Amino acid sequence: MIRRQRGISLGSLLMGGILIGLVAIFGMKLVPPVLESYSISSIFKRIAADPAMANAMPAQVRAAFDKQAEIDRIDAIRSDQIQITRTGGVLALSAEYEVVIPVHSRVRLVLSFAPSSQ
Repeated sequence: MIRRQRGISLGSLLMGGILIGLVAIFGMKLVPPVLESYSISSIFKRIAADPAMANAMPAQVRAAFDKQAEIDRIDAIRSDQIQITRTGGVLALSAEYEVVIPVHSRVRLVLSFAPSSQ
């Protein structure tokens, strides 16, 4: 009696390995900018929640961001790219920026972020 073999073939194993490798490469390239965006958003929220910044001038708010960005090693945006607004005495910080990630010679990924303190 001939039993039918079960399992995956060498071709399927190679294709699965290539797929897992590509996902890992894209993950390693995409995770750092996403984490940096979350860091920027948390800095915005900390500054907006700080009672000392409630009546601060925009230059003081930008200086506070510069200090926090230096501590967290934020390179994606500068303090002059931050929009500072006050609505009803509540400080709100926001920014819009893009990160370009080179994948191959002419292939690039463009990620757009808009972190906010709200």
